Amino acid sequence: MLLTNAGALSWAAPISLDRCDVRLEGERIVEIAPSLSRNDGEAVFDLDGARLAPGLHDHHIHLRALAAVDASVILGPPEIQTPEEFTRRLRVASAQLVEGQWLRAVAYHESVAGDLDRYALDAIVPERPVRIQHASGVLWMVNSAGLEALQIGSDAPPGAERDTTGALTGRFWREDEWLGARLPRTSHDFSELSQLAASRGVTGFTDATPWARDGDIAGYVEAIENKTLMQRLMLMAEPGTSEPLSPLVTLGPTKILLDDMTLPSFDELADRITDIHDAGRSAALHCVTRTQGILALSVLEAVGVIHGDRIEHGSILGAESLAVMARLGVTLITQPGFLVTRGDRFDRQVPEGSKPDLWRVGSALKAGVTLGASSDAPYGDPDPWLGIMAAVHRQSLGGRVVGVSEAVDGATAVSLYTGMAENPGRQRRVAVGELADLVVVEPGTAGYGTGPGPKVRATFVAGRLVYSAP
Repeated sequence: MLLTNAGALSWAAPISLDRCDVRLEGERIVEIAPSLSRNDGEAVFDLDGARLAPGLHDHHIHLRALAAVDASVILGPPEIQTPEEFTRRLRVASAQLVEGQWLRAVAYHESVAGDLDRYALDAIVPERPVRIQHASGVLWMVNSAGLEALQIGSDAPPGAERDTTGALTGRFWREDEWLGARLPRTSHDFSELSQLAASRGVTGFTDATPWARDGDIAGYVEAIENKTLMQRLMLMAEPGTSEPLSPLVTLGPTKILLDDMTLPSFDELADRITDIHDAGRSAALHCVTRTQGILALSVLEAVGVIHGDRIEHGSILGAESLAVMARLGVTLITQPGFLVTRGDRFDRQVPEGSKPDLWRVGSALKAGVTLGASSDAPYGDPDPWLGIMAAVHRQSLGGRVVGVSEAVDGATAVSLYTGMAENPGRQRRVAVGELADLVVVEPGTAGYGTGPGPKVRATFVAGRLVYSAP
């Protein structure tokens, strides 16, 4: 394909009257010049002065969970904020389902109607199985009908909570894999989310779902081949997972979930990371508390860091942790978009002394930390432009500004989404030899981070047009 009349070749460069042409061959850019002649059989796409820039990459997302949201009821802020709204939404949703069908809900937070267990849910919807996921993603809550449908006997998993009498409460901590094997399979049609992402200029995802193995990888490859999923993928997976047979799918680090309730010992975590490194894989450590971050960095310092080792989230990081990350060469994958969707809650609940440590961006870059940004969807909003806007303004939906000293300019915010999947610190470019994962943006669009995002005219993945604006 020949792209003609590009007005700029990066997100930061101003639109120029001196146009240029870009030739794509296979999945790469092979030629750039002020004017290129069309080859026989070559398709031509006239950019008419529009910006041609590297596509955006979401460095931490959960694609299957995001696809399942369409079949789920949203039960948390900002959509639902009171017990009355919560009860009404549950009952209306239940009335729309056939008898015996599970009601699946997501995004719940206890600020809406308190802590939920089987008895609280029974009082609202006793007649059908109900499962509700907490907004953090770490907890599922089911009612008594749900417990009965799960047919739990002596095989209850460790994360199944019990009360003082030994009875199951209906709360399951970190038991997604166990529950998934016993629940009706949710259809994972990626076509809608993939098309929406392409319309926003997203050309790649890093799926951060833990414990992925050969069967999970094969499902993604099939979706790529069927073109229901159009973006390039890097998948976190366990050591020993077979390399996917697709040029658009690669394996990334192995994810390690750290949870304050079940934190491993220093030696246990060291052994786990060492085993991952010995298998030739890097480690991605899920750290959302200060304690988790300190443990993760202490162990990495002791066992050694290899290329690709990452901290996922780093929701609260002290300045001393940033210095350690920079010295060790550990990448930080952050989600500034949470400042928009959860900033009001952070402002109320996070102690004043910890607020400067929330979702660091500016200070991390100044400290020399390699930084990439992501959505963590469906637990965060999948729109990358919301994250870019949050990195610039640090402002919540309610108008609260959280950590204004961490703000960066628009060009820097966009760059957090244009690093390579395997090395977010290495910026992708519109240059000969680079992958043709590109976005075409309407001329005149400027001030990234000041609004909902630019008008995307077209998106290319591996040199193939995957989105064209109507």
